[in-house]
Amino acid sequence: MALSEIPPTTYQQYRTARRLVHECCNYDCGNCLLLDNGEECVCPQSITYYVKLPDGQEFSHP
Repeated sequence: MALSEIPPTTYQQYRTARRLVHECCNYDCGNCLLLDNGEECVCPQSITYYVKLPDGQEFSHP
């Protein structure tokens, strides 16, 4: 599915996605522990404008 075909998120969907990212076991103060190789690495999910939910739905944040 092309990014232009993905519906934008509602505010509630955005908040839900943000909460899920912050609950990730590898999320630490905005950094990703999994990608940390000796220096801090920003969590890619916290800065992306695209979300794919576990139920298969895809959304983009404007």
